[in-house]
Amino acid sequence: MQPAEDGAPTFETPPEAESDPTTGAPAVDEVEPATGEKDKTPPAPATSKVMNLAKAEEVLNKSYGTTKKMVPGKIVILADREAIWRQYDENNKGRQNPYNENKPWADGDAKKYIPGLDGFATKILGTVYVNEQTTLATATAHEMLHNNTEAGFRAAVGETINEGATEYLALKALKDSSVPLMSGRAYPNEVAFVTKLAKLVTEPILIDAYFNGASKLIDKFDEMQGKGEFAKMKPLAEAQNFTEANKLLVYDLSKI
Repeated sequence: MQPAEDGAPTFETPPEAESDPTTGAPAVDEVEPATGEKDKTPPAPATSKVMNLAKAEEVLNKSYGTTKKMVPGKIVILADREAIWRQYDENNKGRQNPYNENKPWADGDAKKYIPGLDGFATKILGTVYVNEQTTLATATAHEMLHNNTEAGFRAAVGETINEGATEYLALKALKDSSVPLMSGRAYPNEVAFVTKLAKLVTEPILIDAYFNGASKLIDKFDEMQGKGEFAKMKPLAEAQNFTEANKLLVYDLSKI
């Protein structure tokens, strides 16, 4: 979300929830607090149930530090999903709710519209909120990545690739550092799609684009698949039409 020119916040895309796989809800979002809003929740110490901020910074820098030195921000570990819902509602005060015909965000909306919420990041404040009870091992690293991605990446590639790439990179970092992945997985369909995309454009291109600018990924895709093909693929991915979108990831060996 970016604030409008007059300072009133407005959603570019609906926020999505980092979900427990048992809920069937969609997975995490990066959500920025309303302009001028102060973070009134003091950071809580991380516990053994979730990855703490220092560990997330460590594993992300191990995998990506030569491309982008992580800005850790701060972490707030909240006791359970009820606390996450309340904090999400607080951070959305004064905004429109894209899940409810853009009506003003109301208390209880997070629980009603994002039942699987397990974490979110506030990019303006650089604060990561995580549910202490989450089964998603990537929750903290995923949200920290949102706070470190290149500013225009999300808009350029769309929400499917943005979230799929974020979880893909979080999973890679944890695996690189031999961190157990627990039972949860966020964005399985998006990660599967981005995994195929990474094989096409190469993983180093995906990583560079995520941290330094989406044009690197888009240009490589169009170089391989034909001019304008990324623009054709993006809306299919956004519509979750992976059957058709995947067809545009197939490389034509006759080009070699």
